[in-house]
Amino acid sequence: MRHPLATLACALLFALPAGAHEATPSPVQFSYSKEAFRPWSIDTGWMPADGPVRTRFIGFVGGGMSSNASGAVHLSWPQPSLWADAADGAGQLSMDLGVELQTYLHLELQIPNGPLIVWEGPIPLFPGFDYRFANSSAFTPFLLEGQDPASVLVTDNIQQTELYSLSLTDLIIPIPGIEGEIEVTAGGLLDTVMRGARLSFPEGDLTQHGALLPAPLPPSPYYQTDVRYDADVTYQGTLLLQPALVLHLGPLEWELAQFDLPVPLSPVNETWQFDTKTVGFQVPRVTASVVESGQAIGPGDTVDFGAARSRTVRLTNAGAVTVGGTASVSGDGFSLGGSGVVMLLPGQSADLAIAYGRTFAGTGSLSIDTNDPAGAIAVALQASDVVQQPPPDGGTPDAGDPGPGPGPGPGPGPGPGTPDAGGTPDAGGVTDGGTSGPQDPPVDLPGCGCSSAGGAAPLALLVLVVLALVRRRQRTADQTGTCQRA
Repeated sequence: MRHPLATLACALLFALPAGAHEATPSPVQFSYSKEAFRPWSIDTGWMPADGPVRTRFIGFVGGGMSSNASGAVHLSWPQPSLWADAADGAGQLSMDLGVELQTYLHLELQIPNGPLIVWEGPIPLFPGFDYRFANSSAFTPFLLEGQDPASVLVTDNIQQTELYSLSLTDLIIPIPGIEGEIEVTAGGLLDTVMRGARLSFPEGDLTQHGALLPAPLPPSPYYQTDVRYDADVTYQGTLLLQPALVLHLGPLEWELAQFDLPVPLSPVNETWQFDTKTVGFQVPRVTASVVESGQAIGPGDTVDFGAARSRTVRLTNAGAVTVGGTASVSGDGFSLGGSGVVMLLPGQSADLAIAYGRTFAGTGSLSIDTNDPAGAIAVALQASDVVQQPPPDGGTPDAGDPGPGPGPGPGPGPGPGTPDAGGTPDAGGVTDGGTSGPQDPPVDLPGCGCSSAGGAAPLALLVLVVLALVRRRQRTADQTGTCQRA
């Protein structure tokens, strides 16, 4: 489908961005999750270090963590570059971690005037206890260096809470007649911090907020690449356990008063590699060719007019997005038909009509500047001299030319006139007349020793015949008058 560019200009509402172009952004949604992982193992050891009643807690902190980050990857040019951004609050970090502990007792009970009773083991029939740190926070991706803020924090603080209180009997502790009670209170604080590390492409990494990554664009109208989001994550926190224990054996009593048992959770550092996404961009692509010769032209080529005084350059949108821009010519005598505005829908073509208004040789240039990432198509224009062809008879009289030809205007007059074929007068003995003055290059007429401008041979011949008849009558009248006076 083709149309004149001048027609397009009438309805044009398109303006190119100043100095830069961008493809339609490609949306991305990264996600990462880990389940049933255990960043910390816990073993308090026997506390207190000595005494008749001691406790020990063994377990772990584990559960699930997850994050998602939505945004868009952009492709811009004329310096082809990739970059990324995201809307405020388009990311989320979630934490759901639990503490699972098993309680152990170590007893060294000295019976007065009796044996030393020693027992060590878990508190049976109790499946452990569980308390959870759970929270989430929104953030703006991608938390790269230079962004404010460049990290997101999820925290949960559990106030001291009674985890369990259990009566002890000889069914639990296999010591006949023993009874008592154990009570455990616990709390703690757990933080998870995430910072963006990089957006990783095959072309390289983006590690700075707002940075550009050079992208070598192929000549095709579609550009595709992969991207992965990496983030650095740190977990840290502390637990505070407060056990208390009272045991009775007959009249004897042993007490472990409530005491603080802090459990630091050392920082754990990880790098999360979110899932890899594929992004793609439709890129404007325009091709140019010379209609008359079929020559494909690109930057640095030459369009040769030869002796012709016009050439048509056809522009074609070879991509899947609109091509917009302008075309212009320079050089003395060269001109471009229409406004020079270029706007082509996908698959559409349009023609540039270029004219050269001189008969001598000349050079100029054509520039087609569009949103094609390849840049402007700048080509040279070259035209040769127009060669004037002389009349076939060389401008000399035919053999038998009897006399003077036409003068500088209508009627008889001196000059190198050319008679009819054979050099004989027309009927009545009168030769053809003629006109002189500026003429287009002559076109020879068959069967006549004259020529006619512009190729209108029948009309010119008729005029010459009429002029010859008029002059013949005038000469006859003059001769008759002279005879009568004589």
